[in-house]
Amino acid sequence: MKATLITATAITLCFFISSCNDKRDSSTSTATETTIKDSADAMANNNNAPTVDTAGMASAFIMDASKGGMMEVELGKIAQQNAASKAVKDFGAMMIKDHGTANDEIKVLASQKNVIVNDDLGEHKQQVDDMRAMKGSAFDKTYVDMMVEDHQTDVAKFETAANGPDAAVSAFATKTLPVLRKHLGAIKTIQAGMQK
Repeated sequence: MKATLITATAITLCFFISSCNDKRDSSTSTATETTIKDSADAMANNNNAPTVDTAGMASAFIMDASKGGMMEVELGKIAQQNAASKAVKDFGAMMIKDHGTANDEIKVLASQKNVIVNDDLGEHKQQVDDMRAMKGSAFDKTYVDMMVEDHQTDVAKFETAANGPDAAVSAFATKTLPVLRKHLGAIKTIQAGMQK
């Protein structure tokens, strides 16, 4: 009788444990299904999609392009005085004219976007000061190398902006790109001539 009672208790205990495990597996399964469904709903609703700071991107581009354009004009003026080569002087004159025009246009864009642009060269001031101290063929080589590198960077930045989310910035970048590509081609030709 005692053995039968122990066996019956053991069987009951096994059913109880099994029943608890089934309930735990079921609740875990339900929780997993709920999490998967919530994630799918969030993705479908795009609630967790990263937001793009269009205004911040536009402001950063305007500030960067403005400072770069002012540097190009200042270095163009210095090239008029310090360069030995007529080709370098002519390139400097083109920088004054073309980047002067672009600088006027970017001021209008900055005003539309409520971005304050001042005449401070910022990080470019040291480059301008260094170039002011150079003359002749040393100036020519340094200036030409700098302009090649600078215009390669500018073309890449303007291509990105031209395909960006801000319509006004995109329009300005798209309009300015052919001019920058022309500058890059011209300065590369000057550089190649200097290396012969």
